[in-house]
Amino acid sequence: WDSAAARLEPVQRRPTLLVEQLCLAELLLGRGDDVAARRLLEDCAERIVNSLEPPYIAGVAVLRVEAERRAGDVEAARATVEEALDRIEFCSEDLACLAGVSAAGVAVEADAAERARDLHDADAEQSALAAARLMLERVRATVEGERPVETARLLGAEAHATRAEGR
Repeated sequence: WDSAAARLEPVQRRPTLLVEQLCLAELLLGRGDDVAARRLLEDCAERIVNSLEPPYIAGVAVLRVEAERRAGDVEAARATVEEALDRIEFCSEDLACLAGVSAAGVAVEADAAERARDLHDADAEQSALAAARLMLERVRATVEGERPVETARLLGAEAHATRAEGR
């Protein structure tokens, strides 16, 4: 993380403040400073509230989902996934962005399924498993031909789906 921070700071030309903030938020999450990351991500979300740019929508959403997962707020994480997917699908068919957000959705549902098993809540577990399978299918739908980014997202999503199933 120190190496990543050192490489972030000397950059002289940044395309946008949002990209810089997303890099910093990811660094903060990586270091475990979830409170600072959440504050920064809230600011990022406000900056893109009217954006139609899938990379920005997905970038903010994926990091917000991670922050919500760490806070244990499955419902907020689910809402972030759904909102991002709706916004991206409204304005494009950007497969990489759809794969990233959908894969984050599989991770959220895996968390929900694990929690439901811990609480012996069979209905909640089945609901989370169904949602995880749906999100996994969304990721699979983005993998066509030679698409290494989407394929990598699929592999991660499949791992989370396995966790959702308790295996």
